[in-house]
Amino acid sequence: MPLSAPRLDRRLLERLENLERSDLSFAEIRRSLVVLARELDIPPPSYENVRRLATRRRIERELTAEIRALAIGVTLGTRHPADLLVALKSAEGQDHP
Repeated sequence: MPLSAPRLDRRLLERLENLERSDLSFAEIRRSLVVLARELDIPPPSYENVRRLATRRRIERELTAEIRALAIGVTLGTRHPADLLVALKSAEGQDHP
């Protein structure tokens, strides 16, 4: 069984964050991270770890965008402040994968 990193090196995490913003699949992101890990001579991340972390980042980005849009709506008077409070409360209690 090939070795994989239990925790990602900071440099791999930075690359993952940059790559997950694109429309790349989890497999494509992992392949890029494996290349970087080999260059750095460190264990590569497992596919499952990449999938879990990239999914979490994408969810966080979606929540941030939703909350930002609601805050703008409240500022412009097109949304009720209670809508923003409900979204913030929902995001606070959201379980990330």
